[in-house]
Amino acid sequence: MEKQNIEAIYPLTSLQQAFLWHSLQTSSQAGLLHISCDLHGEVNQVVLKEAWEFVFSIHPALRTSVHWESVKQPLQVVGKQVTLPWVKLDWQGKEDRDSVLADFLIEDRNEGFDLTQPPISRIALIQLSALDYKLIWSCHHLMLDGWSGAVVLNQVFDSYEMWLKGESSSIARPQTYQNYIRWLKQQDESAASHFWQKMLDGFTTPTPLPISQPREKNSSQTESISIAISEEITSEIGSFLRSHRLTLNTLIQGIWGLLLYAYSGKTDVLFGATVSGRQGDLAGVETIVGLLNNVLPIRVQIYPEENILSWLENLQTQQAKASKFAYASLVQIQTWSQLSKPLFDSLLVIENYPMKIAESCKSLQVDNVESGIISTYDLTIIVIPRNTLTVKLCYKDRHFEPQIIQTLLEKFEQILNNIIQNPLQAIAEIVPLTDSVIRESHSPKTISHTNSSLKLNREELEGSFFTPQNPMELKLTQIWESVLGVSPLNVEASFFDLGGNSLMAVQLFNQMQQQLNCTLPLASLFQAPNVRKFARLLSQEQPVSQWSSLVPIQSNGSKLPFFFHGGSADALTWARFSHLLGSDQPFYALQRPELNGGEISQNTAESLAEACVKEIRMVQPQGPYLIGGHCFGGAVAFEIAQQLQAQGEDIASIILIDAYCPNSVSINAISELQTKLQLGVFWLRKNYYYHGDWSKVKLLPQKVWQKLGNKKKPHPKTINTTDTNVVSEIAKNTSKLAKTTKQKMSYEYLYARAQQANEIAANNYLPQPYSGKIKLFRAEVQMLDWHFGFPLGWQKVAKDEIEVTNIPGFFGNLFNQKSGLLLAEQVKNYLLNVS
Repeated sequence: MEKQNIEAIYPLTSLQQAFLWHSLQTSSQAGLLHISCDLHGEVNQVVLKEAWEFVFSIHPALRTSVHWESVKQPLQVVGKQVTLPWVKLDWQGKEDRDSVLADFLIEDRNEGFDLTQPPISRIALIQLSALDYKLIWSCHHLMLDGWSGAVVLNQVFDSYEMWLKGESSSIARPQTYQNYIRWLKQQDESAASHFWQKMLDGFTTPTPLPISQPREKNSSQTESISIAISEEITSEIGSFLRSHRLTLNTLIQGIWGLLLYAYSGKTDVLFGATVSGRQGDLAGVETIVGLLNNVLPIRVQIYPEENILSWLENLQTQQAKASKFAYASLVQIQTWSQLSKPLFDSLLVIENYPMKIAESCKSLQVDNVESGIISTYDLTIIVIPRNTLTVKLCYKDRHFEPQIIQTLLEKFEQILNNIIQNPLQAIAEIVPLTDSVIRESHSPKTISHTNSSLKLNREELEGSFFTPQNPMELKLTQIWESVLGVSPLNVEASFFDLGGNSLMAVQLFNQMQQQLNCTLPLASLFQAPNVRKFARLLSQEQPVSQWSSLVPIQSNGSKLPFFFHGGSADALTWARFSHLLGSDQPFYALQRPELNGGEISQNTAESLAEACVKEIRMVQPQGPYLIGGHCFGGAVAFEIAQQLQAQGEDIASIILIDAYCPNSVSINAISELQTKLQLGVFWLRKNYYYHGDWSKVKLLPQKVWQKLGNKKKPHPKTINTTDTNVVSEIAKNTSKLAKTTKQKMSYEYLYARAQQANEIAANNYLPQPYSGKIKLFRAEVQMLDWHFGFPLGWQKVAKDEIEVTNIPGFFGNLFNQKSGLLLAEQVKNYLLNVS
């Protein structure tokens, strides 16, 4: 944006940053909203467009772009003037308009947005007949919430009506989003921390959704099923709320809490709920357009013998107290809780927006208004209060069967009717616990048929929930539940589908090693990914999974196989990365052979590469080969490519991820000092970014000093061939440890040992010049850019030009939740162009 067109610059809110990271990790389509409505009557298209342009001119948030590269923190930049993208389409002659509309929305979503170019919006006016139109406003959730969408539509059609009459618009300049951000920064974080810590005290296990079980699906699409409550019942609901001075929010939150109680058997449940974010004391906050809404945890404690009405009144009082601290972000609240996992898996949204178009728009009939709001949660309940109350359940189809969702909706309606008809009944009478479809138990599954409204039987549930059937499965289930934090656990649910990662796998195998005296490589999880299969593996006479340096994570697919070395990491580390590359991309992880507990045998990059080459050629006898690596694994991948080339094979590409080229620059006393200072600054920046809080940051100088005072690593020039004896010494010490303690080595120890061996191998490795494609994906924030250069030193040995792509994030953290999805997408796109 040109400097003279900049109106304001200010940082993003916490929620905006979360949306930005989600968009960067996936794509800009992830946060794209389609706000739409139907228009009936004669539309003056020129005036309608002018009305839209006028509303955009008075709301800075609609003229804003987002910038995150080459800045310390993401910023939003408001343009003084923007050109609103506007398209008019004529579909009057088209048949099957529902199908055409669906295709249009898909194409529009795929087009996405360039978040750095304002406005992050576009309008499509589609003419269906002489007097019927469809208006679609494509925008991004970064810029506005559902309430803001209603404000904008109200003002657009207010202005349209005034200008049709030849009158000027009476809309006053509203409060700006920047004023809201200033207000947000003035709020008492300490008071919010005290409240939410107290509110969540004692809640240590996320509320299970026993009806949510992984299904055999290759992708996760969001589907929805809805019911419409009749006008008569909707009217009765209004009367009930007024007579008992309850809000619709309280009633819906209560019903959802009771449903979770009925299906989980837990009397203390937690779920998320969106709030408008407009409860504060900022004047004119209701007119602000921007992302003000928030997601807060709702803790509901159920007392089965309590009167339902008094219980709802207490719930309303509790939420009124919470609303005073609704400015706290969910990220902050998570840190104040006792849970390391996400607080909840289900979200409640009540679209109680100030939509007044029908009242103000006289020349047109405007109906079928859709907010387009989306959710990333597995299960989202959306309530739309209009003349008829609509209840919609949006769900990930890889977790839920449609008939389960339909039953859940029917149960919702049943509880709603019971409450308004019998408000003085006890909870136990309105929601009997015996109505639970699945009970939390490790005995054979129990399914209740006492309530016919559930419409479920054993056959319908077969395959969606299984409990342990023998002592080995029971013991494994207990171990897996404690590590994964999932209870009850489906013994046929995949470790990976349950959120398992490499760190959890280490904990899991350590516990199984201690309690079951079994030692297996972590890669066994690819062979036996669930409790039932793992129990069968352990029941074999010799329950030892075959160890190999090469682990097939994804062996199917038509594309060129990708062989990836992760340095000292286990193959399991790359399971998620492989999954993100797509089901058509064969992916083989390469790992150090000593991670199975054997003696250190590969003490150089050359010997590691030689062992990998042998196993690679067993899978793919001839080139072209696609080789990659992370950290020291990049050096091993480089050497693998060298050896394959020496054998006359073609290398399609070497793909390096955050990998420095060993021994590519000279070392002296000054450069060592510079390196220590640079590492200290990098560590400080990284910790502030991920744990930004003054109470933590003020402790960092001491930790930096401790890091700078660590023992020096062996200098490349001082290491000679006798240094390989250090590797043998590691093996001897390991063997001695095992003999004296008569215990298995922990997996953490195995990794630490492999890391030390890799450091020695890296110091001894002198890469030779290489001809061929080298693609480097590197974190935007590096440790030693000044020392190695932009290509991280590989320019010293590459005869051809190196292609480099920056990924937002910090060195060593590209595979985490914040950067991993974006990295995988960039790698995936690169692989499409590699022959």
